[in-house]
Amino acid sequence: MFPQMAHRTVAKNRIIRHVEIGNREGRWSLPLPNPTIKLRRHSQYRTLERHGYSAEAARIASELLEAMRYPDLFRHLGDEDYMHMVLLSAILFGGLNNLNSVLGFCRFLTSGGRPEQVQIAGQVLYCVYFQVHEAGVTNVYSEGRAELWCRWYCDPISLGMISQYDRNRKLESADYTVGNVLKNINTLLEKLDITPWQTSSAAEMVMSGAAVSEQLDNVDISAALVGVACGKILTTSIPVDAWRAAMQTQYVIKDRHNLAPVYQKFGGTRKRESFANQKIISYEFQLLAAAIKLTGDGLRKRTGGQTVKELVALDVSEWSIAGETLRDWYVYHLQEKSNSLSTVNRYHSEIAKYWFDGSTSNDYMELDSNDWEEYYESVLGNHTKPSNRVYRAGRFQDLHDFCVTRFKFKPAIVDGNGVGDKPAKYVHASYIGYGLYVSVKEAVLRSANLTDNEKLNIELMTVMAYRLGLRVSEICKLRLCDIDYSAEGWVFVHENIYGNNKSSSSLRKIPAMVLMSNSEWDRFRSYVTNRRLYSESSKELLFYPSFDKYTPWDKRFISDFVGALLRDISGLTDLVFHSFRHTALSNLQLVIEQEWEAASKFMSIDVDQLKAIYRAIVGSDEEKLRRYWALACFAGHNDPSVSFHSYLHLSDLLIGLKLSRARYEFTRDQLVSMTGLSASNVTRRMRKFGGDVHKIAASITMPSIDVNFELVDNPCEFDAGVSVDYPDQFISMASHDLAYKILKDYQDGVSETVLSHKYGINEDRLSCWIQNGRSLVGIKTREGNSRLITKDRSSKEKFNIVLLPPHLNSVAEQKDAELIIKLLNEQFVSEGKDRRALLNLINFYLRHVTTSSSGIRVTDPKTLVRFINRLESAGIVPVSRWAIRIICPKNTEPLEEWHDVAKLPVKKIVVSRSSKIITSSYLRLTHPEEEKIIAGANNFRKFSARTLRYVFHMIAIMQFDESFFIVNNPA
Repeated sequence: MFPQMAHRTVAKNRIIRHVEIGNREGRWSLPLPNPTIKLRRHSQYRTLERHGYSAEAARIASELLEAMRYPDLFRHLGDEDYMHMVLLSAILFGGLNNLNSVLGFCRFLTSGGRPEQVQIAGQVLYCVYFQVHEAGVTNVYSEGRAELWCRWYCDPISLGMISQYDRNRKLESADYTVGNVLKNINTLLEKLDITPWQTSSAAEMVMSGAAVSEQLDNVDISAALVGVACGKILTTSIPVDAWRAAMQTQYVIKDRHNLAPVYQKFGGTRKRESFANQKIISYEFQLLAAAIKLTGDGLRKRTGGQTVKELVALDVSEWSIAGETLRDWYVYHLQEKSNSLSTVNRYHSEIAKYWFDGSTSNDYMELDSNDWEEYYESVLGNHTKPSNRVYRAGRFQDLHDFCVTRFKFKPAIVDGNGVGDKPAKYVHASYIGYGLYVSVKEAVLRSANLTDNEKLNIELMTVMAYRLGLRVSEICKLRLCDIDYSAEGWVFVHENIYGNNKSSSSLRKIPAMVLMSNSEWDRFRSYVTNRRLYSESSKELLFYPSFDKYTPWDKRFISDFVGALLRDISGLTDLVFHSFRHTALSNLQLVIEQEWEAASKFMSIDVDQLKAIYRAIVGSDEEKLRRYWALACFAGHNDPSVSFHSYLHLSDLLIGLKLSRARYEFTRDQLVSMTGLSASNVTRRMRKFGGDVHKIAASITMPSIDVNFELVDNPCEFDAGVSVDYPDQFISMASHDLAYKILKDYQDGVSETVLSHKYGINEDRLSCWIQNGRSLVGIKTREGNSRLITKDRSSKEKFNIVLLPPHLNSVAEQKDAELIIKLLNEQFVSEGKDRRALLNLINFYLRHVTTSSSGIRVTDPKTLVRFINRLESAGIVPVSRWAIRIICPKNTEPLEEWHDVAKLPVKKIVVSRSSKIITSSYLRLTHPEEEKIIAGANNFRKFSARTLRYVFHMIAIMQFDESFFIVNNPA
């Protein structure tokens, strides 16, 4: 109808205006969302946008796989060549097609990072987590600085090459530089007799790799996810701590949560007359201006102390949030920052007017990070001279950071430089796992200071936020007439006297029944039915505190109350009520991408209902081109870019899941080139795994941290009055950090009963740990001193006896301990009955170590050789990490039997003399960074690692039984 783009634009604008006017005047039976009539990009847009190097990328991928048929080509590559081979594989086969992400992954490799293992919906994946520079969006905010951390899921080819690179690397991290990725990869291709890329742009080279990964057999990846992989669509991953918490399925709930409400429960009806708000704001502004004026009666100069007293005396209980925050900010600067009154007075004249004006059209407690940044940009761009922009931006940033800390505002970055040099947008990329969601609902029912009706209200509000993705402001203003009588249970979100919508796109309707679980829908429908039965008008609020059905809940109270529960149960400090909305939309992204198994595990909803959700949101099972537009309409966003930018945090996982289904058929020689293993080793693995490349690559990788979380159906489906039973979650050795924390609290005087309740651990198990710790303290030397606890630590004042080894402060030692724990855990699982032998080896170590020396004393050379070889054969500690000192009597040579020790390929062997008549030895584990420490300014001659002492001590506490403490000499 409109063949020219200009005509299309005119038509689009006319339709948008027509719909907006009709919505305002109530012409339609249902409100029409604007995004449904926006023009879509052509279905060939992905191809049109793609540059001319896609065919070249496909050629290089084909030639690379062909070159892998000749393993001799790969055996002469250096360390940096191996690293760039990993990068090339990730670009072509792993969906890593954003140059900034490639550079971040390169820094991850050069720093010695290793993949993490995670199990999702029964599928084992390996991922890496790295920081990206120069990105337009950030997801981690710490110490006043925003950063972007990304997660990439490894394809099997790249995973095999990472293992080969990790085994063969000889250079230290400091010897690597990222350099020119394109030049280095082209150099590598020339060494492999492959024609290099002809492009001069590294970004184009990296992006062209998407043409290879999306065309792999059995891979169905949408155009939107390709845009995410290429960096054309900005999105954020879930930060690592929040992701691990999201994977957790059990949480500890207190018997009673006594969270005293900081703010009143009751909200207020919005005044229709705009001058009423302006009048209140003007009154608050005048009171603050009078309190911080520079002179008093008789033009006497006022002091900061006088001003503080006057500010504190102001009753702000009925003030707007803008006035209350300003008052507290002024007091903060005068009291805690010791600023002068003239400085605070200038702050007031610079930003107070704009701060108050913004509150008349915005609910400051509801604005997210992007809203704040847009608001500050409008103030600084429209009402600020360029010469004064930096100063005013600095004051806004200081005020906002203060409100983030004191009033739980969303973090934001204020651009003080103007157009052309804007900082990256911060996104609060939070996610709430199903287990935490169930725990919060249970905690609401155990909360004090709330009536039964109020508890039910907050519980159902939580359900609507988690399942429907509603904002807290949208939930609090819902009326009975906003809930449809139909079987679908449509929820209408529109403006009323209790509040405006955030934007015109927020006008929408949502099908509640299909989005909730059966028990949640039954509970919600029962509540609505009872409310209608006893209501006098359909204009009554759906949720209300106390007895007034026309007084809404205070949004700030709901946010603070539920946010406090989230933080108390999860241990994460950045979870807020709005995180439920992030979670709902991220989960629905799994649904519209038709990842049924993963979505079912994440949402605890069966696949048939998920398909019904897909039809309700998208409209048809066959419709795939406009899925993200439909999700944007559901969320109340103008277009999908807003959804991707701020709310969809599982794009990285989706790309990994899609590419994990790629089918590969490799020959033995190709696998030898890929993994660096011998032909016979590869043959054994091919027989064992039936040629499955994914399992072969996973069998040789050495992850630094084995997350190994499995998302399972949580058996704790909510029912009123039923408490949640959480099993003991501290059985595996991977929980040594938590065990250390628990016993640290015990040392500080916390009782066993309290610890059992606080951490959800069986009290008998905790008593066993404490008894083992006491028995370990009782292991003495011949002189009667403790072998494991130093005198200075045992003499310090503690409520209970010292049980724990010193904590590892070195980052290198902490990583060392994580790897050893992981490898020991594998040995315990694989060896079955022989795990007792490993525990005996640990017992031997603990009975020969002392606090006065850095190693263990061994007088029998055969025992020493067996000890080293046992740890080497299990892959736990390589021989090259040990250093041995042999002590011989004066004027004698070491005995013949010690010659076998001298032949060990350890890092260092030293022979010394003493006056003793027995030849003995000291075996110590060298520090991972010993050379660097010795080369430092402290003049150390050696530096040992405390890793084994820490790990073996913790394993003994958690795994030993009484029999280990009966044997006096396990050697």
